[in-house]
Amino acid sequence: MSTAVEKLGGQAPRGEKNLVTQLDYARAGQITPEMRAVAEAERRDPEFVRAGVAAGRIAIPANVRHLEKGLVPRGVGAGLSTKVNVNLGISGDVADASMEWEKVRTAEKYGADAIMDLSNSGKTRFFRQQLVERTPLMVGTVPMYDAIGYMEKPLVELTAEDLLATVRAHAEDGVDFLTIHCGINRRVIETFKETGRLMNIVSRGGSLLFGWMEVTGNENPFYEYYDEVLEICHEYDVTISLGDSCRPGCLFDANDAAETAEMIELGKLTKRAWDAGVQVMIEGPGHMAINEIAANVTMEKRLCHGAPYYVLGPLVTDVGVGYDHITAAIGGAISASAGADFLCYVTPAEHLCLPDAKDVLDGLIATRIAAHAADIAKGVPGAREADDRMGDARRRLAWDEMWAYALDPDTARVRYEASPASTEGTCTMCGKMCAVPHGEQGLRGHHDRPRPGIGGCHGTDKRQDRARGRRPDRRRGAGADGIRACPRGVRAQRGDSSPRRVRCPPADGRGRARGRPLRGRRLMAGERDVERGGAVVGDALPDALERRIGHEARERLRAARIGIAGAGGLGSNIAVMLARSGVGELVVADLDVVDEGNLNRQHYFREHLGRPKVEALAEQLLAIGSGTRVRALRTRVTPENARGIFEGCDIVCEAFDDPEAKALLAEELLTLPEGPVLVAGNGMAGAGPASEIVTRRVSRRFYVCGDGASDVGATGALLAPRVALCAAQQALLAVRIVLGLEGS
Repeated sequence: MSTAVEKLGGQAPRGEKNLVTQLDYARAGQITPEMRAVAEAERRDPEFVRAGVAAGRIAIPANVRHLEKGLVPRGVGAGLSTKVNVNLGISGDVADASMEWEKVRTAEKYGADAIMDLSNSGKTRFFRQQLVERTPLMVGTVPMYDAIGYMEKPLVELTAEDLLATVRAHAEDGVDFLTIHCGINRRVIETFKETGRLMNIVSRGGSLLFGWMEVTGNENPFYEYYDEVLEICHEYDVTISLGDSCRPGCLFDANDAAETAEMIELGKLTKRAWDAGVQVMIEGPGHMAINEIAANVTMEKRLCHGAPYYVLGPLVTDVGVGYDHITAAIGGAISASAGADFLCYVTPAEHLCLPDAKDVLDGLIATRIAAHAADIAKGVPGAREADDRMGDARRRLAWDEMWAYALDPDTARVRYEASPASTEGTCTMCGKMCAVPHGEQGLRGHHDRPRPGIGGCHGTDKRQDRARGRRPDRRRGAGADGIRACPRGVRAQRGDSSPRRVRCPPADGRGRARGRPLRGRRLMAGERDVERGGAVVGDALPDALERRIGHEARERLRAARIGIAGAGGLGSNIAVMLARSGVGELVVADLDVVDEGNLNRQHYFREHLGRPKVEALAEQLLAIGSGTRVRALRTRVTPENARGIFEGCDIVCEAFDDPEAKALLAEELLTLPEGPVLVAGNGMAGAGPASEIVTRRVSRRFYVCGDGASDVGATGALLAPRVALCAAQQALLAVRIVLGLEGS
């Protein structure tokens, strides 16, 4: 019998003799293009992915035939984002291929990672071949569903050879993972009969095999001829998804003897597959009470040696009929947060009928919400980014940005536009009573600068004042209604040359509005509530700072918004210095986590090891108690997102290690006509004299601090004193710009 390798020209698909599957290459220490693609998508090091595949913790279902047709490789397993599958397929009662293609388009458009073709009527091969040809998503199938139609025989007349031939046909067609119910052998059936169940066997493939075994008296052919199944899978690098024939169909049957007995068998079969060079996933429930889900995931990881876990829901109640996409999403979020790796969606039509395209959309979005929520809980790299951006867009009432971050932007936009609000920028839920602008204005108080896009304290001019029936305040430096210009050194909100105006009621000697009680005031982030004399007050540092530097300087610093690109040796130290100086708001962006190599020069401590730098840094900045607001973004700053991250910043301190990243950030920000001042660091390695660390003005909006020459490669060291010197120069320059002592 010719193998897939021979059919492809006599060589292994990736050019290495005797290495065919991702598992083969990983164990040989080689990183394939597919591993690199997964690593890039997951923001992981390629070696992390290779090691995971080699250990069986990660699977990359990628049939060599489907790769030729444009499959986008995806990884399933530990440390990666939770993947989502959509089921579809032609039914005997509803044989409408056009409807199934509409479901395919829905799956592709709304972010599914895989499609399982569960067609079970007639000649299904053409649809399956077309699906592999057209979609870049992973494709899975269940050969047992297809065997009767493919072989044109009744179930009881099927032979082991017939079933193996069906498996081969699916592999040859390019299917990436095959659900094969190998674990329901005679031992498991004996346990099932002895212990009993409320709903017996609800797996379609499992029930067909159980019926075949009972009628013929033979062992499960997929179990008996498992080695032959593995040979086929290895030829085409098909991942075997070991089906759970005894998955619970109701809460009563969850985690019972039959399910556990089958999982024990699946653990044994997992090791045999790995020994044969075949990647493995394990399939799971089903229906399960919330309090049992985490234990089930732990049991799978233990019994099946850490193999990726692929679960259907689980549905956390049996009475949600018509809304089972919700009951399944609840279970999916819990199971994935506990360690499950792959969620099969459930639609509102579950238990009722064949889903239509709308059902597919509802089920897919519900399951993606579950997967995304779990990824946030698991700390998957980048999982929180869209949420943080959505929060910021909501703060600014930037509706078009909200659609971009939504899992289903179309539905969100249609619902919003179908019910227009009378107050521009709000929705009909609250209208002019929208909490966002009011809360924003209240949080700013009378000193803090307005943020772009939020109503309430925008800059004004006299014509606007008259149009609104206001009389301009003719006092020097004041606008309408006591609106005074911001201090020098702070750019205008819209990027023009006019000063930004903020509401500044007459203040007492400590900068607070006279007659405004402290009790009930919403404290700014970073202030600590202290009961003192029956009133709630903030920390004493802001007042002490004002006594040190004076009221005018304090107000200028309080109004400033400064960005910091990178939270390493430069960035963390810059942030601490600026917070201690009383800067009103810091925007800090970095993707990395704290490791031991950072502690010799970066502002972190042992208790921060393994934590995202921006989170550890934000805690320290808020603990200073200066009233500084901190916007900490765990993200990689790129030319594509830099403008959005640092929007509204007066100054950006560049604190990268990578020279290319430094250059790209400078090019992106300095090409803005009225962008922020950029303060970069360049050259602080080694133990050279302090006098070499200097500040140079390159252009009107571009400064560079450092010796301009030293790097780690030449000196072999980054030492805390010199790094801190450069950081101090950058922080000092930022303060001088805000105070109007530097630049024009």
